[in-house]
Amino acid sequence: MTPLVVLSRMAAPAIGLAAVLLLAAEELVRTRSPAWAILPAYLVGLGLLVWGTRGVVQPQHETGRPSAPTARRPLAFAIALLSFSGASLAVAAAFAIMDATRSPSQYFDRAMFLTAVGMVAAGVGFALGPGTSWTSAGRWLKANWREALLVAAIVAFGAFLRLYRIDEFPPPGGLAPDEGLIGANVTLITLDPGFRPQPILPSSYYYVDALAIRLSGGDVLLTLRLVHVAAGVALILAFYLLARLLLGQWPALAVTLLLDVSRWYINASRLTYNWIHVPLFEVLAVLGLVLGLRTRHPAYFALAGWALAVGLTGYVPFRVVIPAMVLYLAWKAIVDRPLVRANLANLGVLALTFGLFAAPYIAQVTRQPYIFFERHIVIQDIGNEAARRNTTVPGVLWQNALETLSILTQGGEPSAVENLRGAPLLDPVTAALALAGAGYAIIRWRRGHNVLLLLLMAGALAGGGVLSEQPMGRRIFGVLPILLLVGGLALRDAGHVLAQTTFRPQLVRIATGAALGAMLLVAAVSGIYTFFWGQARSPITLAEYLGPRVVASNRIRAIPGRPYVYLMADMEWFHRIQDYAWLAGRPEGRKIEDVRDALPGVDAPGRDVVFVVASPYNVPAVITELERRFPGGVTWWYESPFPDISKFTVASYHVSGQVMAMSQGLTAVYRDDGSASQAPVIGDRTVALGWAGGPGPPARPRFARWSGALYAPAPGLYTVRKPNDDTIVVSIDGVEVLSAFKSQAVLPLARGWHSLGVATTVDPQRPPPILSWRRPDNVEETIPAAFLLPLEKPGGLLGTYYVGGRTFQAIDPVVAFYWGSQPGTPSYRVRWEGVLQVSTAGRYQMEVWLRGGEASLCLDGRQVLQGRAGRDAPGRGFPVPVQISPGPHALEANFTWRDSEVAHIELRWAPPDGLMQVIPSSALQPAASGGAAPGTACPP
Repeated sequence: MTPLVVLSRMAAPAIGLAAVLLLAAEELVRTRSPAWAILPAYLVGLGLLVWGTRGVVQPQHETGRPSAPTARRPLAFAIALLSFSGASLAVAAAFAIMDATRSPSQYFDRAMFLTAVGMVAAGVGFALGPGTSWTSAGRWLKANWREALLVAAIVAFGAFLRLYRIDEFPPPGGLAPDEGLIGANVTLITLDPGFRPQPILPSSYYYVDALAIRLSGGDVLLTLRLVHVAAGVALILAFYLLARLLLGQWPALAVTLLLDVSRWYINASRLTYNWIHVPLFEVLAVLGLVLGLRTRHPAYFALAGWALAVGLTGYVPFRVVIPAMVLYLAWKAIVDRPLVRANLANLGVLALTFGLFAAPYIAQVTRQPYIFFERHIVIQDIGNEAARRNTTVPGVLWQNALETLSILTQGGEPSAVENLRGAPLLDPVTAALALAGAGYAIIRWRRGHNVLLLLLMAGALAGGGVLSEQPMGRRIFGVLPILLLVGGLALRDAGHVLAQTTFRPQLVRIATGAALGAMLLVAAVSGIYTFFWGQARSPITLAEYLGPRVVASNRIRAIPGRPYVYLMADMEWFHRIQDYAWLAGRPEGRKIEDVRDALPGVDAPGRDVVFVVASPYNVPAVITELERRFPGGVTWWYESPFPDISKFTVASYHVSGQVMAMSQGLTAVYRDDGSASQAPVIGDRTVALGWAGGPGPPARPRFARWSGALYAPAPGLYTVRKPNDDTIVVSIDGVEVLSAFKSQAVLPLARGWHSLGVATTVDPQRPPPILSWRRPDNVEETIPAAFLLPLEKPGGLLGTYYVGGRTFQAIDPVVAFYWGSQPGTPSYRVRWEGVLQVSTAGRYQMEVWLRGGEASLCLDGRQVLQGRAGRDAPGRGFPVPVQISPGPHALEANFTWRDSEVAHIELRWAPPDGLMQVIPSSALQPAASGGAAPGTACPP
């Protein structure tokens, strides 16, 4: 082996190892934890161990016996060490060039580092394992070209099925919810290297997706799906290698074809989910363990340990693979003690590799254990479920197991994401073969690796019925390869029996081959027909089932240009964790709760604006309000035609920048000799008030009054000024603040809208009155037209926010907030105060919808409800009937959030004979701003 070959083979793992060593050194200095000092030693020791044993033992499955040790080459080993040192210096220089002020861990996730190193080390170790070379591979291909062609054809056909119309969901199209979550995190990673994904999900896959987006520079959704298609195709090849090892050539080809055309796995490979990684790393882990036990080579045990570690950071069902393999090795230690004793050092390599690459995830679990157990049903929860179903804990588990089997063979996945609605996940051929194979494996459980397959099968099925919230197809996703392997065992042994028959052996072989071919043809035709025809003609599209997110995002994407988007919908749109805005091209915008919360003149001056409105808002009423405020816009409607699945309405209202500019200002009323005229004032960027009808005032003097709403952009003290004119009177929130003898006033204003009135006597010789202010940030300016609204002041409640040691106030049109995760402070508290206007007496249902905190509600100084909801709950309402008389009623609501993953609160009511809805701003009036600290009349 030439030095150049050695250098090229060691370069990739050397760079990865150097990166990990640098990260470990940084963490050692920062945390002074000895764990980070041990990490480099583990890495170096593992590398030397693999290098030192490389080439010592020839795989027994190739030669049938161990080979003699090969000579070591000191020169090659020295060059490898030099390349490692050079790569370390190169990585250090790269970090210095990128940004001397940032550390490696600010650019990359630790799990990503170790996963990448594991992928490189495992791949190189596996490819460069003993007895493997391009020469031996060429000899094998020459001797087994028919098998190679068949495998290539199967893999190519599977790739075609998974790539066909990949820009859509398996026909007829749509976007699955978790694709929005993954797309948002990946997009944020590409925009901000310091961003860290949601901790409950596997960060390593996010960084692979982010790398693919950076390399492609193309469509985000298409790129993300292509990454998972690649994982699905890799699963086919890895599964064939394992099946070939356990079953032989023809049974392996048969079961690989069944996996290839499985509609369940085709659909999952086309989604930007991490489900497909569960069977992929499960197969790789089993392949490494089986090869390791056969050859006693540490490289294969390292492969198994790495696959277990990476799979652990993935989707929940993979977690059953680890105890299944541990139980299998314990059983092997009992029945085959010499084998286990001979592989003790190799099992240490497996454990060491697993511990190394799972270390960041395990450290995170020890710090935040609820993350690991959040998606699991613990015994207490199963007990609660048993009480709810009026049964016992074993009864719940039994019902879950039956439901799991029903999903596989009868009704299918309820959400129809992984299959046709109502269709089972397994085709009839696969289901029958799996049933026969499972029974055969149970009868012959002591043979070969049957115990391992049975443990994995039981664990995979339990993943859907025991460990997760409820049985679902995605939660038993690791079961299909195992079912096919046990079915292949029955095929293999049946083939052996038939091959030994003495009665017309040629005829028996022909009949057997024809039956097997017909069986595979039925499975293939069934899967392909359903995929290309039945699924394409399904009356229920994924977009219809998932609701307004997909419809709204696709509508925004279809609008030319880059308009500013205001969203009014019960969805987490512009939120950093559950963000679907990336699908719409990452438009600028924000979520609003009321039409008058939009500030196009401030948010997007001169630009087109799009309002997107969806259920449960009253869409027709909102569109009517938009047409009144911004006449001349373009309205677009979409209404779901499937009320039995997901009834919703989505609408958009597109307003040009010119119309937006004309909507700013105040409403002017002129009076002269008892007559009156009214017209909206057209404001500009420098003059907040102006004459209607032209650049100057009317010919005759008259009385003028401007009215509307003034927006305070931040809470605090404002200094409002007017010209030194005795005829000008200014009132804010109904209080006269400027008059004939007062040209300046300092007053506290909460963030939000306030009523504004300006009155004066018109004199043609004088310019129109101009108001100016000094804001809390000490900016002095003429009040811009963008902060003026030619309509009456909207209602709402005065919200007082207590965040750490800070307090600020805002007028919130409605109480309907989803702050999501990571709100930026360990705890905060909000108190909303104001008046509830009731026009009709009767029995009202008052409700606080809550998640991740505790809340209370008081009417007329009396507490009417109090509730608390944890972070794990999807949200719950606390309704209470209240008899309310007509007129104003003092209202106070409190919300406290502490160390939760999300914060979600809505203040709702259901009027007599009405539906439950968020209390509208028209029924609310805020308390006066600038109040003192809250009292104790309505405790939180």
